This record gives sequence, C-alpha cells and structure tokens, in this order.
Amino acid sequence: MMGIRMMLLGTALALTACHNAETRSQPTAGAVPAFTERTVDQVAARSAALDGEAIAISGRFMGWKGSCMGPPPNRSAWMLEGAQSCLYVVGPVPQSITPPPSEEDLGREVTVSGRVQHDRAGRPYLYAR
Repeated sequence: MMGIRMMLLGTALALTACHNAETRSQPTAGAVPAFTERTVDQVAARSAALDGEAIAISGRFMGWKGSCMGPPPNRSAWMLEGAQSCLYVVGPVPQSITPPPSEEDLGREVTVSGRVQHDRAGRPYLYAR
C-alpha cells in the first residue's frame, strides 16, 4: 500500500512540474517585449553581443548630418550620436521630431526603440519600430 502511495505521489509531482514548465515557457497573449535601455556608445562597443536584442537607445538626434561613417543601411536612415559613437537608425524619426527635421531638431536628446542589426559590412544600426 505504501508503495502505491509513493508511486502516485511521484506521478503527481512529475505532472505538476511538466505543467509548470510548459506554462512558464509560453508568452502571455498580447505581451510587449521588454526593451533593455542602452546608450549609443554601449551599442557601438558591444554590437555583436547585442545583435537582434530589443533595446531602447538614447542619444542625440542628428538627422542626416551626423558623424556616422560609411554608407547608411538604406537611403532613409538617420543618425543617432552618443558621446563617442554614431549609429544609423532605420525607421521613423522620434515623435518629438516633426518631419521634416529642422536645424533646431539637431542635437536633441531622444530615445528610440528597436532591434540591433548589422549591415553587410558588419556595421551596427538600429531597426526602429
């Protein structure tokens, strides 16, 4: 009798563990991905490790007149500068910037959400939402 109880208890524990593992691995319907906050300089320094990561990145909006080197990933990419680095951003300009950007907008601190990507030459850029 004691052996049957132990077997039933073991089976119940195993089923509970399997059920908990399944429900933990499934995302909640309508869940918004968490964005890790980064600076332009942090992304530039660790871009390979951050590839594909959802981030919120802060820097200075520079439109098409920043210090990024090399060709942009596409013709509409704009520049976001940090203290020592510059990244192209593919996507809409921040809501705080009225298109088309004016000279007054250049240098304004903004935060943009998106995913870190790399162009064919391996240069990082942000694919914004």
